[in-house]
Amino acid sequence: MTKHSVIYTWKKAWISIFLVLFQFILILSGQQKDSLQYQVSVNAHVVPFFAVDGKGNPVYDIQPDDLVLKVNGKLYKIEGFKRFQFDTAADSGAITVTTRKPDRVVFLLIDTVFTSKTGIHRGKKIACELVRKAGLSDRFIVLENAAVGGLKYLIGPEKDADSLIKKIKTIREIPTHRARTPYRSPGLPQLDRENRIQRSDQISAAMRNQADIHRFAHILEQFKYALKTISSPKVVFLISEGVAKKSFQEEFNISNPDNESDDPKEDIKEDIKNTLVFNAYLFNYFKRVARAINFGGSVLYAINPAPLKPYDDTEESGRMSLMFLAGESGGKYFAGRDTDGIVQQVKKTTTAYYELYFTSDNETMERMKIQLKCKRGDVRIHSLIHTEKNRSYRNMKVVQKKIFGLNIVTGGEWSRMVGKVVRVKYKKSRKNENTDTVTLRMPEKMINVPVDVLVFYIEPKTQKVEVSFTTIKGNDPLHLTMKQAKGKDRFFAIIELEKTYCIYNKIE
Repeated sequence: MTKHSVIYTWKKAWISIFLVLFQFILILSGQQKDSLQYQVSVNAHVVPFFAVDGKGNPVYDIQPDDLVLKVNGKLYKIEGFKRFQFDTAADSGAITVTTRKPDRVVFLLIDTVFTSKTGIHRGKKIACELVRKAGLSDRFIVLENAAVGGLKYLIGPEKDADSLIKKIKTIREIPTHRARTPYRSPGLPQLDRENRIQRSDQISAAMRNQADIHRFAHILEQFKYALKTISSPKVVFLISEGVAKKSFQEEFNISNPDNESDDPKEDIKEDIKNTLVFNAYLFNYFKRVARAINFGGSVLYAINPAPLKPYDDTEESGRMSLMFLAGESGGKYFAGRDTDGIVQQVKKTTTAYYELYFTSDNETMERMKIQLKCKRGDVRIHSLIHTEKNRSYRNMKVVQKKIFGLNIVTGGEWSRMVGKVVRVKYKKSRKNENTDTVTLRMPEKMINVPVDVLVFYIEPKTQKVEVSFTTIKGNDPLHLTMKQAKGKDRFFAIIELEKTYCIYNKIE
């Protein structure tokens, strides 16, 4: 028999965002025994939505016959429908309906990159109020988008309001907001020089903003894989002042601005030629974020913590980016002077929750555009706009395969719905002072075929996860050489690619 030894090199730095997401996915795994789920096949799709009336109040009595579902412009039959209500014990005036009340996972993503000091302070206050006035079935996961470290996991899934608020208040109110210097009228040489310096600073700030946008989009694109592992109802709130309007603009120069004439009228004509146009490619990043949230089965709501101004559409305002992001996701944009008022609006908008599902045919494209409308003219529907076909394990990206493997070893339902999962016996022997050799017998269906091998090191207290991934040809017996790690739990998972036959165990 040929001995295959798989040696894993562990990276100390967490390069990809899925390692952050693992921290709360691990906790969520195995806690969804009573959660919502359908007998989903690869072609079954769940569409969550919220319903409100023209005044923003929740509507609890939507029926399937009230809805019109179109997928890529084609009418589809609603094959399943469920209604839920998420209210709070303090809402004595809430309408009572007989519905199941499963745990809902609420993501609070607090942005400190594109938010001012005042905005961060007020954003924390809004987040705390959302926690205080949450429903009894709400569990929160709090994340921070920071200039250093990217997306940071703070706490969750957690129901205890005191623990959540305490953690939210630890967010530092030191923004990376770009410095703003008022532009001075040209004319004097020293002012022209200052303006040139300022213009250079503005270009540098715009480039930093664009880099931040790119990173933010990349992070949240990976976020969809975490959302997909959660079968409970879920909603994502982004608390941010948004990306300044000027970050999406660039000068469109036709003439040479250095060629000034003695005629002011001619200069005005030249200034008109040197106009500003929107940089379309930056909007594509926001489209990717919104669609990633949708592909994960959720809707994104944007909450702007900036103090509302009488006219808030200047070049410094981030309203445009937030409205675009929420609209592209199917959610809503919230802003206002009154913190309690914002929280109340958010609560009313996300209380009457429904889920429907439909089955796509083989001719339907991999990515689909959803149009869900209510026949009742006084009802507004907030639903995801984009969805995608469920991929088989073989067609998943590596990052999704790693999360799938983690779901296997932690007893999650997602992997057990998709494939056959079996816990197998193994033998462990000490190879040297730093490594162990794990030997296991391979099932016949996994011999001489490609298999993915994943090994996880998990810290029990912090839930931090390290993972390695490789594809090999299955041999019997299979020998895995693993690094020892004191104080960490070790797991292995081996997955056959075609039929998604999975074997796993914990290394004791």
